[in-house]
Amino acid sequence: MGYELKDLAYDETEFEEKSLAKLLKRIAQAGVDKNFALTRIIPKWVQEALDGNHEGVPDILLDEAAKTIGDIFGWSVPTIWGQEPLKINPKPALAAFFKSPVRIKEKQAYAYAAYAYQLAELVITATSHLPRRAYPESMEEVKNELFAESELLTFEKLLAYIWNLGICVIPLDDSGTFHGASWNIQGRHVIILKQRTRYQARWLYDLSHEFDHVLSHLDSEDTGVVERDEISPFSGSESEQEREANTFANHLILGGRAEELVQKCVKEARGKMELLKNAVMVVAQSENVGVDLLANYLAFRLSRPPQGQDWWGTANNLQIEEPPPITIAQNKLLEHLKLEKLAESDQVLLKRALSLTS
Repeated sequence: MGYELKDLAYDETEFEEKSLAKLLKRIAQAGVDKNFALTRIIPKWVQEALDGNHEGVPDILLDEAAKTIGDIFGWSVPTIWGQEPLKINPKPALAAFFKSPVRIKEKQAYAYAAYAYQLAELVITATSHLPRRAYPESMEEVKNELFAESELLTFEKLLAYIWNLGICVIPLDDSGTFHGASWNIQGRHVIILKQRTRYQARWLYDLSHEFDHVLSHLDSEDTGVVERDEISPFSGSESEQEREANTFANHLILGGRAEELVQKCVKEARGKMELLKNAVMVVAQSENVGVDLLANYLAFRLSRPPQGQDWWGTANNLQIEEPPPITIAQNKLLEHLKLEKLAESDQVLLKRALSLTS
């Protein structure tokens, strides 16, 4: 009949029992956190069906769970259930992030970056109707446009300005992994803000930092910056791009007047630490800058030699938390989305990422 013995062989994995435990173990080895997969990726209805079936789980449900995961990370269902180790398939804009050797502790960061990139692609599709404006070419142009009506910079104000340029901003509050990103995907820019704090000043700084990456470093399509370390206005960085982004953010937030404002605070406080909190509030109001932003910079300056003073507790008491910055960012994103442009499964994925569904 023309058959050979090898034709009678079969892949043992096709007959190996499937289970949710095996699925979660397989993807965990590739860096996809089990709890994250359950809370953000695997559809709730699939989980409920799996939980409610005590007579044995139909393979079709397990395959549906596997397919949902595979669609994000580039794995076919047979590959997920197979024996070969699963590997994250880096897309072009993640290439720089993947250049260094993969260490075990970094696998989750790589997996989360691929997940966030998928969200970015979905948001681009759901906002394809938005007009795009020419980007400002200098800091002065940014300031002239941003402060045309008011000198006071807030997170909400900068967020609206960036959206009006046609740049999408996605807020996430998952723990760990990486600390933010910005990408140029087919000529459209997307910023990922990833913070768990409720301080508006922190979100404002991160947004300003990523905005500079968009303006200065992401001209070419399929390029991106993934923040592997925490974004901080006060930490040094070996990366020239990160130093430039920090300089941009610091200049934008305090108008390049940081040291001048510090001296005004010292003068107002008459050199007395116990009067400094009130002095910061007075100077912030008179100079039309955010009291939380000024307090953070002053705490940093006091922490440096020769002062070496810990003033962060007082600065934290001057932070603005209401409304929560993640709520501001979510509402602005939803204002621009047309979810009907996405497949139903993609809508569910995006809503779960924004904690809009359980």
